[in-house]
Amino acid sequence: MVKIPNALAYVFVGCNIGVVMGIGECVGAQEGRGYLILQYNYQLKIARVFAILIIPAAIGVGLHTAVRVVHRRVVFWRKPDDT
Repeated sequence: MVKIPNALAYVFVGCNIGVVMGIGECVGAQEGRGYLILQYNYQLKIARVFAILIIPAAIGVGLHTAVRVVHRRVVFWRKPDDT
C-alpha cells in the first residue's frame, strides 16, 4: 500500500529537478531564445548571450523558490533540507 505523505518529499524533489531541466532545455532549441543564445555564442557576442540568459535564469529561480515554499507548507512535519 502506498503512503502518500511519505512519498510527498520525493514528489517535490522530482518537481525541482523538472523545473531545472525544463529551463535548461531551452538552450538547445532550434528556435526562440535558445537558438539566439547559441547563435550569439558562436558569434562571440557574449553581452547579448548574458542579456538573453537573464530571463530563463529569473524564471528558474522563481519556480525553484515556489516549489520549495510549497514543499515546506505541504510537508511541514519534515526537517527542511539545506538544498
